[in-house]
Amino acid sequence: MANAMTSLRSAISRIWTGSRSLILRLVLPLMLLSVILVGLARPVSVDDLALNLATDLITIVITVLYVDWAVRQHDKESWRTAEKYIASEAASVANTFIRDVAEALRIEDQIFPRPVPRDVREIQETILANVASLDRLAVEDALAKLTAPRWKGLISIIEARRADSTPVISQFAARLSADQLSGILAFRRVCSSILGTYSLFDDFLGVPVTNLQKVAGGKPEEYTVITIIQIGIDLKAALDASLAIVRAFDYVIEPVPDNTEEMQVSWARWYERTSRSKR
Repeated sequence: MANAMTSLRSAISRIWTGSRSLILRLVLPLMLLSVILVGLARPVSVDDLALNLATDLITIVITVLYVDWAVRQHDKESWRTAEKYIASEAASVANTFIRDVAEALRIEDQIFPRPVPRDVREIQETILANVASLDRLAVEDALAKLTAPRWKGLISIIEARRADSTPVISQFAARLSADQLSGILAFRRVCSSILGTYSLFDDFLGVPVTNLQKVAGGKPEEYTVITIIQIGIDLKAALDASLAIVRAFDYVIEPVPDNTEEMQVSWARWYERTSRSKR
């Protein structure tokens, strides 16, 4: 009983601390007005009061739900185009990361469809499906083949894509859902992990065994293997996080607009000018 009372007092204290202004300006005045109106309406039966209170509560709930739905619909319509561009910005970071990593590791054949479908949406779905099914051990094998310069190239890609994700958060965080924000933050976290691991053990990566520096208490090539395994785990996680970003934003690539007619009009215009100048 004592614990229950303590918990109740603690809860009331938290509510009072966090909502003091709201209670003083809204709740208490409305309660006081209700007491005054009930007093003026005497005599009032308990049954009538309970019925009116129940009716009012139902009305409030329905009104709140409807107003919330109406506001959400209006907000959704107002932001439809803007959110489309926000999704494009976020998906661009993810898609570019997937493309650049595939090229850096030279595993394009495992990511990009061959032959290339004509439908761009089919291309996107195939790429995303291939990323999801990509074997982590294949990533490790590709990392093991990197030379020191290629390692630096891979790391510069990860640094660049992590930097590209910053504006998406700083500029559009207020419009992101929890899943969207979590996806971008997860991507940034795992990229940071890769960069941190590389900064500690870059001297062991892409270097022939005979040129590795000596280490105390072990063989230098063991450090190379352990580092490749750790970065391989994180890199596969980063690819999966990129996939999650595209899914969270429900981004669907759009075909390139057909501007053939505009090109023909402009070409005819320039061709005519060129012909006149030669006369």
